[in-house]
Amino acid sequence: MNLRNLIILTVVLAVLVPASADNGEVTFSGATQFDWFFSFEDNFPAATHDYIDVDNDGVKTTDIDQLATTYTGSETEQQLLELGPWIINYRGIGSGTGLKELIAYYDSSPDCNVLPDVDGTVNRWEYSISCLYPFDPVDRIDIAVMDVPASQFVSVGSEEDAFPCRRPYEEGYGMSCVTPWDANSTNKLADMGVLNINVSDPDAETIFDYPVGWLPFCFVASRSTGLQDVTTHQLASLYLTGRMPCGINYNVGTRHSGSGTRNACMSSIGVDPSWGRGDNLGETGKGTEKEILGPNHQINNITSSSTLRDCHRNNRFMVSYQSLYGSKGVPKINSGWYECLNVSFDCGKTYVRPEDTVSLNEIPDFAEAYNDGEHPWFQSNIFWPNASNGWRIGGSETFASVGDPYATDLPAHLDEYETATHGFGMRNQDAAAYMVNLIESIKDVQELGPSPATAGSPGQALASKAILVAGIYGIPNPACPTQYVVDPCLYNPALTGLPIGNAGLEPYGSNGYGLLPDRDTDGDGDSDGADAPYRNLADTFDVTAITWDANYALQGDIDKNLIWDACDISLAVQIIENGASAPVDTDISYDIKCDFDGDGWFTKEDVRFMADGVILSPVTKGDKCLTACACTCCTDVVCRLNNFIVVDEVSSSGNFFGTTLAHGTYDVGDSRADIAKLVGGNIYAQAGAAPVADLVVNQTDISYIQKVLTGRLLGDIAKYDVPARGLCWMDALDRVYADYSCDMNNDLLINNEDLRIVVEDILETELGDFDLDGAKDADDRQTIINHIGQQGTYVNGDLTGDGVVNGADLASFDGVELPSMDTNGDGFVGFADFAEFAAQWLTGVYY
Repeated sequence: MNLRNLIILTVVLAVLVPASADNGEVTFSGATQFDWFFSFEDNFPAATHDYIDVDNDGVKTTDIDQLATTYTGSETEQQLLELGPWIINYRGIGSGTGLKELIAYYDSSPDCNVLPDVDGTVNRWEYSISCLYPFDPVDRIDIAVMDVPASQFVSVGSEEDAFPCRRPYEEGYGMSCVTPWDANSTNKLADMGVLNINVSDPDAETIFDYPVGWLPFCFVASRSTGLQDVTTHQLASLYLTGRMPCGINYNVGTRHSGSGTRNACMSSIGVDPSWGRGDNLGETGKGTEKEILGPNHQINNITSSSTLRDCHRNNRFMVSYQSLYGSKGVPKINSGWYECLNVSFDCGKTYVRPEDTVSLNEIPDFAEAYNDGEHPWFQSNIFWPNASNGWRIGGSETFASVGDPYATDLPAHLDEYETATHGFGMRNQDAAAYMVNLIESIKDVQELGPSPATAGSPGQALASKAILVAGIYGIPNPACPTQYVVDPCLYNPALTGLPIGNAGLEPYGSNGYGLLPDRDTDGDGDSDGADAPYRNLADTFDVTAITWDANYALQGDIDKNLIWDACDISLAVQIIENGASAPVDTDISYDIKCDFDGDGWFTKEDVRFMADGVILSPVTKGDKCLTACACTCCTDVVCRLNNFIVVDEVSSSGNFFGTTLAHGTYDVGDSRADIAKLVGGNIYAQAGAAPVADLVVNQTDISYIQKVLTGRLLGDIAKYDVPARGLCWMDALDRVYADYSCDMNNDLLINNEDLRIVVEDILETELGDFDLDGAKDADDRQTIINHIGQQGTYVNGDLTGDGVVNGADLASFDGVELPSMDTNGDGFVGFADFAEFAAQWLTGVYY
């Protein structure tokens, strides 16, 4: 046989060789919110009950026949398989991370040493370190479990095409190059590599999705944030910038980019999940040290829903998200850990709460027959997302495999399930049998079955705790997740309104003002007896509970009038400077009430936080820049200019923060220009998170404003074409690339006027005075010449703020007017301008 024919035969055999059984081992990787389906703690043995007679013993449908005998930690692999045909290994690692593991190891065995720690179970026995899987090595990753379809978790195209509101399948979706301000973790979604999701024309590397359940999610906020009603527009602003449109700088918590919770919640409000960064701080991780207030407190890029839950329990100025009916949702909301926010999907006209009742007028007539006592939640808006008050934040719990289980070569007695018209099946026969067993059992569910402990089929058990996707009248369009479409072949009204585990959300405000935060005051990563208790300002007693104490109703509201105003920041300064002599309620612990940055204490930095992102002033005519969207209208905004002036005027020193100027005389309010610092020789700020300062206003602050004005806040790859007017905070897109802290005059525009204020009004010099000696002179010109052709900042002679010192800086310094780069006059600088410039050059305009 010649080489060519040998190669052809090898390829053919590779496609036609039937799937093999991997000694009964089936490995899943994915959602932490769905690990209960595989867990001993939740008493869910029915997840692996036989429905299609997998083991060919004649027992099927709803009779109890266990295929995965519970592992106790002592049996050998062979002993376990003698008791049942399956070993089910579940790696709870996050939806997107699970998909990444499937992509990486769908056809190979992973080294446990390179796999991250997990919330793992093997036949309902728990383990947490990948190498502690008792039957290592894992043969392959067979199935990814995700809170959304695979299309929402895979990136498309390149970084250059990334954009905040990209949708699945669009070029640039999932490709945000934004990394945390202080770390290198990626926000990108999964790279499919050689795999694809083209199920209409599949091949051996096609990922097939099978939705099994519906997961409603919710946005939650600490009661003391003052938030109750929020629009999807405001939520998008919070997760794209870290701030509300009005400038309030909430602590916006996030899961990591591999989280299905993050993906479902961001997709539901029209945000590309790779852009849903919130405060954008910290490497991915989890753990107690992140949960408690103190030096290691972290609320972003969290890999565990439990860690994010506990972070939120302790952080009283936080917004985040959770699975509504999971253990971190309704049970914790009803226990006062945080509040479920009411959401408007129509720009503020109607605010919707989960479990609101949908009018029968909006329910199809053919479904009303099931509005009976056996379907107690039939009119719940959870089941009717397309109703005028429908709940539209959720995702389809999806099992995904490389290869179609219904195209897999199953044992002969299961031939009836080989229904696919193509030949691209799964590589593991046992994994395919698991999928078919689960899917077929779900198809046949018509009513709520027995409890998970006694149910005969996986579908019956699943319906007792989760919402089956077939019971939802409309699920997200895979190509546009904010649109809900009804699949008449999928929808089954018999599954609408069945009892829901953990249902029964209580009205907003039913459970007090939050719990006493845990804090780490000795830096050991724990909150234990060695950590200082919270004391009242008078230092006469420990504060041990705050749940029903109205004194803690609104964070930072020191005068207790339930609004954030100048009086609060005035009193904050007096507390810091005068302690118990300040004219405030001394029975309150202000370490609880006024801790905004999450370190567990009330300090000067919390006063800075209040001035920069909490205290509001009424909007007056001329304060707002124009906007095309009515959703952005605010009656009050954070006025940094006024706030920093008040801070200094109240302070006995006239300079509360002790800020120095590189040149000029300090005037009240000048500390508002201290917005960046040098870290490792690089300019550092953290837009949307706690404000940064180094107690000096100098070239670093000038350079940072220049960086923002040139559209480079998020990096050179994500550079934004800044309009000629500057960055308008009230423009939903502009503010993604802006930093509210750069607005020096509170006109809600970040533009050259703000730069002028810092240089001329505060530092009392002129632009081009690189050494800030008070004069733009020959020494400054020489600075440019010394750094020509180099990367640099203002201190190196970068006058134009593009990060490079070149001829344009010298020309600008010398007052030579170069041709405008906006050659077509549309207010933007882009490729069209270069084309116009070239055309004009050829006609002699610039000869």
